[in-house]
Amino acid sequence: MQYVKKEIWICWEKPSESPSKYSAILSFLRPSEEDALSCALSDSNIELFFGRVVAQDVKDEALMLYTKTVACIGSQRFFKGRSLREELKSNNGNSLWWYHPVSFKDCEVDPTFNRIIQILVIDRIASEEKVENIVLWGADDAVADVLKTKYRIECRETKKKSLVLRFLRAFGSRIKNFVVHVYHWYLIRKDVTKSSFIPEVVFEGFWDWSVRPNKQHDGSDDRYFKSLPDLLEQQGIKTAWLLWFSPHTEPGLKNRSSKEVLNRARSYKNLIFLQKYLTFTDIIKSFSDFSPVIKYLSFARYSGFRELFNHNGLNLFALFKDQLLYHFISAKIPHNFLVEKACSTAFAEFRPKIALTFLEMFPYSLAFYAGAKQGCPETKLATMQHASYSREKTFIRLEPEIEFYGSPDNCPIPKPDYVFAMGELGKEIFQECGFPSKDIFLTGSARYDHVSAELIDKTQSVQTGRFNLLMVTSLDRDIEMDMVEAVYVATQDLPSISLFLRNHPFARMEEHPLFQPMSVRITVTQEALDEDLQMADLLLFSYSTVAEESLIRGIPVWQWRSARYNGSVFRDLHDAVPSFSRVADLREAIIAFMKDPARFFPTDEIRHHVLRDCFYQADGKASERIAEQISDFITDSSGQ
Repeated sequence: MQYVKKEIWICWEKPSESPSKYSAILSFLRPSEEDALSCALSDSNIELFFGRVVAQDVKDEALMLYTKTVACIGSQRFFKGRSLREELKSNNGNSLWWYHPVSFKDCEVDPTFNRIIQILVIDRIASEEKVENIVLWGADDAVADVLKTKYRIECRETKKKSLVLRFLRAFGSRIKNFVVHVYHWYLIRKDVTKSSFIPEVVFEGFWDWSVRPNKQHDGSDDRYFKSLPDLLEQQGIKTAWLLWFSPHTEPGLKNRSSKEVLNRARSYKNLIFLQKYLTFTDIIKSFSDFSPVIKYLSFARYSGFRELFNHNGLNLFALFKDQLLYHFISAKIPHNFLVEKACSTAFAEFRPKIALTFLEMFPYSLAFYAGAKQGCPETKLATMQHASYSREKTFIRLEPEIEFYGSPDNCPIPKPDYVFAMGELGKEIFQECGFPSKDIFLTGSARYDHVSAELIDKTQSVQTGRFNLLMVTSLDRDIEMDMVEAVYVATQDLPSISLFLRNHPFARMEEHPLFQPMSVRITVTQEALDEDLQMADLLLFSYSTVAEESLIRGIPVWQWRSARYNGSVFRDLHDAVPSFSRVADLREAIIAFMKDPARFFPTDEIRHHVLRDCFYQADGKASERIAEQISDFITDSSGQ
């Protein structure tokens, strides 16, 4: 006879006791803990649900819920018949709402989207199993508060945060950034001469993490635009960078002084530092202005505000409330407002014909667009897609009517006039955000002009019976640790598998506290990408553009899917690569790969499909196509 489950345990941490036989467990545990728990329960009547697996079925719903909720927070008219976006309009006519991180929907930093996924997983399992009681082990207090709006909850070892400490950190962030802004402004005002160079095209940049001196010659290197500025100069088009001074903190460069970093820019005539176009008064006014938080608190007290967060018997306000208040206090809005103000003054002075960014719809670029349109409305604004996107990389996702076009309160998001898309998928995503098809140019990205579709022959390397498994990681180290641990556990009893790891340039997995115990079996590679690809027999990733580059060169590529957001393009290129969410499934597939590697090589059809969707063409001419279009823009503007 089938028994009825009386309760379900939701586990983010390993329980310190055993559940009754009339229970079920939903696991959000680390891969090693989940694999051990699965083995321990194999002979019991306790059913184990895998959160990573169920999450794949609720992510579309979570995505729609998250983006719609954020759009409504800014646009719904409650307070005196006005929306929050309207309340936050500055004297320049732009709403400061667009500089708040909640409006940006940064799934890499803000945990809200990941928590919504978990809550929808719990809601689905609890509803289907008709449980009477839910026990939370190691839940975040915000998740617990949301679940309490619908279910009877028992919390054990809940992770609670000190609100007082959190908001002290927000004030601390504002004070610290005020000091940094003043110091950088002082250095630039003292040591940098105002440029008399009048460019036709300006590039968005940061000295010295996106633009830096070239060690081999007198020029500068742009991490994103690569050869594009040189190509325009060869056509007789004058170019310059509008730079925000932001010293790089990559490992190995941490001990450099700001003055030293700035001194390295002195020999360049086409570097324009935006802080030069601010005054000390601008900085004081921006960082001492607490009117946005006061306006928000007045708005949030309205009785209808919390109803925005209702969904299927749950109220999600607990997921948003801390982030909303925290960043109305933190340095984010003052910083971006200063970027807007500096850009307004700089664009009014230089009046370039074209301005090109690489951070698409990031808050910094929104401030750049807003300032540019205030200073020189005639300037055409374009953005070049700097990395591949999936529909779950939520910071590129907009609600077209509400955010792109600004309905119903006439507060549209600042945006570029044109987009240079990396591939077919990127173009689709920008269209879904609201950009007209005619304003999106399918060019590829200058950053990826190095991408090759030349096949790497793996037939000889796999004949040895020993295999190199390469893990490539992204900026989000917590998501990547989930993948690294899963691979480590899955290959523990497979001595013929050698593990290698390739770090993201801005995030080193060795610094993650959970990595050290696994370091004995994992080699962190320092080689160039091409050398790593020549070495790898199989590549594992969560989300990384390296995965797309590897697949089009014929390397077997597999994805680890966590219960968190999926930032990979393969999320939207269905069945292009195998994907896994359980250690047992991954282990079984690796054993199958060892027996017959050739069965897992990507087909030519898949390679060409991924190439077109992700990079457009692997011909090294994306910069040329973008340069040609910019030249046409300049010709058109000259003829008007």
